[in-house]
Amino acid sequence: MTEWTKASPAVLEMAERLINKSHHHLRGARMGFTFRDKAGKSQGKMVLGKAIKVSKSLEPYIELDFLVWLSEEDWHRSDQALREALLDHELCHCGGDGEEGYKIRPHDVEEFIEIIKRHGAWTIPLAKIRDELQERLPGLEIEVNNGSVVAVDPEKAIEALEGDEKSYDKAHERSLL
Repeated sequence: MTEWTKASPAVLEMAERLINKSHHHLRGARMGFTFRDKAGKSQGKMVLGKAIKVSKSLEPYIELDFLVWLSEEDWHRSDQALREALLDHELCHCGGDGEEGYKIRPHDVEEFIEIIKRHGAWTIPLAKIRDELQERLPGLEIEVNNGSVVAVDPEKAIEALEGDEKSYDKAHERSLL
């Protein structure tokens, strides 16, 4: 059975620092942090933390906009850099602002490793991540295209797709952009 405890003062201090440094949109948000004894699992993968938007129906009972849980076991065995990366990651899921309302943000990129190995940075979000990695890690060489699939200029892609109404699929278009 999962056990829950209050997050340590170190978590709260780090969260405040990260919000003030990189997550200005959360300065007015009501944020709650808790520890879960061990990592969770989702689709066979370990989940070290999770940000949850508190629903309107629960707000009278939990006066928070977001609740973030972290694996206490993994938190304590990680170094400071990994702790900060995990907490920063979870704060990135907390989007919106008080005026428009808060919401959970999905990851910018989701892709299979084998697709990247076969085709390189074939989407615009993958290309952006590739470019950022190359900028932050100058010695790192990332192959741009080792297959026949490449990222396409969205305006040219939309133009071509609009010419053939039968093959135009808005969901696919959004996944390329």
